[in-house]
Amino acid sequence: MTAEILNYSQTLRAIGQLLEALNIESFNLRVDDDAFLIRDRFPRRNREVKVRDNLVSAWNIIRVRDPRFENSFQETGVLQFRVTPDDVVLLEHVGRERREKAGKVPEMGSPSQILRDVGGIVDHRVGRLLVVTKHDQEIHFEFELPSREIVTERFTVSSLYDYWVTMYLKRSDRGHANQ
Repeated sequence: MTAEILNYSQTLRAIGQLLEALNIESFNLRVDDDAFLIRDRFPRRNREVKVRDNLVSAWNIIRVRDPRFENSFQETGVLQFRVTPDDVVLLEHVGRERREKAGKVPEMGSPSQILRDVGGIVDHRVGRLLVVTKHDQEIHFEFELPSREIVTERFTVSSLYDYWVTMYLKRSDRGHANQ
């Protein structure tokens, strides 16, 4: 499977779906060249990593590719891994199938919805994502604008949702104005 061109909203939603399947609610995500480095903020010492849903095969591909993964996890108890563009395409494909079958609205505070919203903000500002951190109800992210200015945004889960609703309504008003 070759990497498709996905915007940040799609890319981050796919990564968020994997975080949900791994039961990761608080995390650090950092962009490293064209890959994403993800680190669970809470150690899982003496706990097995279990994957929910149909993302098991995608997780196994990601986990096995990084030989440092098992040793690092066993030593520190901190789950950290790397997601490449090809991984994102696979995650997006699996996630799309799951969404079509489920047919339900995404949960407001879920990692996939939060990351999708963050990606939408970065896409809207034509930025280049640098880092996203979620801890409890706080979301912090940084991105670089085309002017090379670094922008730092901070939201709570609820204020990010409010922002998303506002942007959605603006887009839908714009759509009605063109009819």
